[in-house]
Amino acid sequence: NSLLFKQFPNEKFAGSVPDLMRESTDASFSTLNNWTLSDDAIPRIQSDNVYEGSNAVQFGSIDSYGDDSSFEVIVNVKKASVISFYALKNNNIGTLRFDVDGYSKLSTSSTISPWTKYSYSLSAGVHTLKWYYYKYSSTAENVYIDDITISP
Repeated sequence: NSLLFKQFPNEKFAGSVPDLMRESTDASFSTLNNWTLSDDAIPRIQSDNVYEGSNAVQFGSIDSYGDDSSFEVIVNVKKASVISFYALKNNNIGTLRFDVDGYSKLSTSSTISPWTKYSYSLSAGVHTLKWYYYKYSSTAENVYIDDITISP
């Protein structure tokens, strides 16, 4: 099944990201809105640390107690599918979380290294997918997400 690259259409990101999210050519899902970004610490596109391709998302730098950095998108999945993505987290200071429709599928404060793949089932229908990172310390940490794929 060949894949097309889905662009990150939000103008807050510096440049387009043709290799962050991929959708299959059989149109098994469609995005229903642009990506929504947190206001506290805006995630950014970077090319220094990637799993595959030339870009990955790096969560924003969190300076204030209780702030977070997040991005989300609403998708319409036409048949039961699997969402997968790769994550990298360089220490155990903050928490990386992934939610589907407000329910936590991944919540970890552990170090994630090397790049690690996570996969979760999606039923047919409309789903809100949200990745976020939060911490309660000013210690520097780098957290990345790459190669988000939805496939039947």
